[in-house]
Amino acid sequence: MPATQAKAKPKYPSFTAKVKEGIKADPRWENLKNVMYATWQTIGSDCISCCAEQGERMNNAAAIETVLDANYMSFNEGKDGEAAEKYVEELDKTYGYKAIERFLNAEVRLY
Repeated sequence: MPATQAKAKPKYPSFTAKVKEGIKADPRWENLKNVMYATWQTIGSDCISCCAEQGERMNNAAAIETVLDANYMSFNEGKDGEAAEKYVEELDKTYGYKAIERFLNAEVRLY
């Protein structure tokens, strides 16, 4: 029986300052930010309470991850949320999830 081969990690382009500026210049960027803020306004207090009950502290990175998780944006913000999720998926496929998550954590203050 042949040994299983590990999947090669996808090679993403560099996430340079020029790329970041290009994302911020895209009209979908404003929608994404607005949807993230609105979604956090809807779910944030529950998230903060849940963290407190578990003895953990909420931070901006956790807030970003929560907003991006489980279709909260489309559920809470309808068509604008769906458009924001599609934009995040597009960015993810192009640059990788971790790069996008770090970028959003630096650019969007939810908590």
